[in-house]
Amino acid sequence: MPRKRHTQHTPLLSACATLAALTLTSCTSWVPAGDYEGWTLYVEDGSTVDNEAYCGAFDAAFIAVEDVFGPFVDKVDVHAISGSVDLQSGNRGTITGEEGVVEVVEGIGATVVPAFHAGGGGGLFSPSGIFVATPATGTAVHELVHARVAELGLSLPLWFEEGVAAIMGDGIEREGRWVVDGFSFWPWVELQEERPTKAELDRLLSLTSRQDHSVRENVIVHFVGWAVIFDCMRETGDLDWQRWLEESRSVEDLTSWAFARMERTLELDTMLTWLDRVEDEDPAVRLAAARGAWKVGDEDVIMLLLDQLEREEDGEVKACLAINALASLGRVDASREVERRLWPTVLRALRRVELPIEEEQVAARELYRSYRRWGGWRTRQSSFDKLDRFWRE
Repeated sequence: MPRKRHTQHTPLLSACATLAALTLTSCTSWVPAGDYEGWTLYVEDGSTVDNEAYCGAFDAAFIAVEDVFGPFVDKVDVHAISGSVDLQSGNRGTITGEEGVVEVVEGIGATVVPAFHAGGGGGLFSPSGIFVATPATGTAVHELVHARVAELGLSLPLWFEEGVAAIMGDGIEREGRWVVDGFSFWPWVELQEERPTKAELDRLLSLTSRQDHSVRENVIVHFVGWAVIFDCMRETGDLDWQRWLEESRSVEDLTSWAFARMERTLELDTMLTWLDRVEDEDPAVRLAAARGAWKVGDEDVIMLLLDQLEREEDGEVKACLAINALASLGRVDASREVERRLWPTVLRALRRVELPIEEEQVAARELYRSYRRWGGWRTRQSSFDKLDRFWRE
C-alpha cells in the first residue's frame, strides 16, 4: 500500500508505547493522594493531580480487566508521574521530571512512553506498581493487565502479555464503560512497512520482560504480540486469553504459527473489514473503530469514514470520523476527487458538531476556523491536542 507524505494539512500526531515491566530508577518520594476500592493513588511529594480524572479512568479500567482476568486480591499502587520516561533499554528507565521527552526508535521514529508497570522492588527508591503520566482509561486498562498478570504469578512470554494488554487497552470509554475494539492502527502500519522475518520473529517470541533487550525490540514485540493476538481474538470472537495461551503452547512450531497469524492480521481486507464496525448500532463501537484510522493513509479508508460521517448523528462519533478523515491527508497524496468530497463534509461536521465536553466543543470550532482563515495553522495543533481522545490510540 504505497503512501506519499503530504504534511500541508496535518498536525503533529505522535505515537505512544507502554511497557510491561520496567526497572525504575528514581529518587522521587511518593505520598498517597487518595485511597479507593482496589487501588491507592500516589503522587510525587509536593505535587497534586486531578483525583477525579484518575478515578474515572481507573474505575472503568478495573471493571474491564476484572471481567476478563478475575478480581484483584491486593490493592494496586498507581503513581501519577510528572514529566516523561527516559529509556535506557527495553526494560530499564528513569522518570525524568521533564515534559515532552520523546524516544526516537530506530526504523520506527518518535514515540513517547505514557505509562509502565514496575514489578518487584518496593521500598522508597524503587516502588512497584503502575506509573502513568495522564489519566487515560485505555492506558489504565493496559497497565492493569500487567498488574493482574503479576499478581497471578503468571510467567507469560513478553509477546503474549503485551499482545493481550494491547488488545484490551484499545477501545473507548463512553458513559463509564470501556468498550474493547482491539484493532490498533499504529502497529498495523508499522508492520506493513517493515515485517520481521521468521528469524527475527523467532528472537522476538523468545523475549521475556526480565531479559535484557533494546528499546526497538520492546516496541516491535508490542507490535508482533498485538498482531498475533488480534488474529486469535478475531477467530474466537471473545477475550478468552487462556484459550489463546493454551493454543500457543500446544503448537509444534510457534514461530510458523505466530507468523501465519501475523500475516492474516496484516492483510488489507482484515483491516477494512474490521473498520466496517463504524456502521455498528452501538456508538461506542463506532467511536472505537474509527479512532486512529488516520494512520493508515489510504483513500479507501478516507472514503469509508466520509460515508459514515454523512449519515452519522452522534456528536462524538461525528467528531471522531471528521478528525480521522482530516488527519489522513498527512499520510496520503489524496486525489482531487477525495479532497473535493472531504473538505465540505469534514468542515460542515466540525462547524455543527455538538460535544458534551466544553473544551472539546471550543476546540472543534477552533479547528474548523483554522482551516477557514489565513494563518490558522497557529492554532491548529493546540486544537488537535485538545481533541486527542478522538485520534490518539
